[in-house]
Amino acid sequence: MKYLMLFFVIIFTGCNPNGLKPVKIENQPVLSVEKFNEMKSAIKGLGECNDSVEKFILDNKSIYYANADFYSVYIDYSFNCKAQTKQKILRYPNAGNKKVVTDIVEQDGKKYLKDVKTKEIVGELSYDVTYDVNATNVALEYFFTNVVYFQNRLDLIDGVIYVSRKAELWDKHYRALVAKLILSKKYDHHWYTTHDKAMHPFTQKDFLYKFQSDVAKLISIGEDKTNELVLKVSLKMIDLYPKSIYGYSNVAYIAYINKEYKKAKKYFEKALELEPNDEVIKKNLATLEKTKKNLNIVIH
Repeated sequence: MKYLMLFFVIIFTGCNPNGLKPVKIENQPVLSVEKFNEMKSAIKGLGECNDSVEKFILDNKSIYYANADFYSVYIDYSFNCKAQTKQKILRYPNAGNKKVVTDIVEQDGKKYLKDVKTKEIVGELSYDVTYDVNATNVALEYFFTNVVYFQNRLDLIDGVIYVSRKAELWDKHYRALVAKLILSKKYDHHWYTTHDKAMHPFTQKDFLYKFQSDVAKLISIGEDKTNELVLKVSLKMIDLYPKSIYGYSNVAYIAYINKEYKKAKKYFEKALELEPNDEVIKKNLATLEKTKKNLNIVIH
C-alpha cells in the first residue's frame, strides 16, 4: 500500500534544520568502533544495564558531543536502561478463580500459565514497561542541540523517531520527523548509517514511501494528539514535496475523520490531480461521496 485508505489503515522508530551549518569540526575526537561496541554491548535493556555506560556518558559529553555514535549509546541507555518492568499475570476469561496455577511454560517466545491439574493454559505471564520520560527527554534534547554536527545519519534520526514515539514524547517526535524530511532533501536522499558507512542512495520516491510508514504508525494510534501530529507533519510534507501524493492524502484522511468533508474533498482532489489514475484516491473520493449522501450534506 502506498498510503492511507479511508477504509483501511496501514500498519507499518534546539534543532533548526532549516538553518543547519556545516558538519565538519576541526580536530573533533572520534568515538572508535571498538569503544562504541564496548558501550553498546553493556546495554542489556530495561533496567539491566551496566552502570559504566552512564559514567561513560557523563564523562564524555563534552568530548563526543559532535559524534553520532555517542548519541546511539546515550539515547539507547536513557530509553532502555532507565525503563522499568513490572510483571503482570493475564488470566483468560474462561480460567475462573478456582484454577490453581503453578506451572509456567514457554512457547513462541512467550510465557504461559498452566493449571497443574487440568494442564490447561489459563493465562500469560507478561510485563508492563514504563519508560523514564525525563531521562529520555533529556537525551533527545541533547541530540537535537547537536544534530548540526551529524546531519546525514539516518540510523540516528530513525532511532529518535522510534524512541520518541514509544516514550510518547510527541514534541520530540514531530521535530525528528521534520528533521528527517528536511535533511533528506538537503542531501538529495544520500544518507549514512553506523560508523560512517554510506547507504545506497534513496530516490525521492523511495524516501517518501518509507517516510509514509512513519506517518502511518502515528495514524494507527488514532488519538487526537497523534492525529494532530499527522496533520502538522503532512502539511510539512506538502511544503517540501508538493508533487508527492502522500501529504495531500494524509491531510484529507485526517479531515475526513474530523468530519471536515469539504477540506477532505479538496485534498483528495489535489492528490488525484497529481496522480489521475490512482485507484486508492478514487476509492477514497467515492467513500467521501457515499458519506455525503448518507448524511444528506452538500460538499462544494
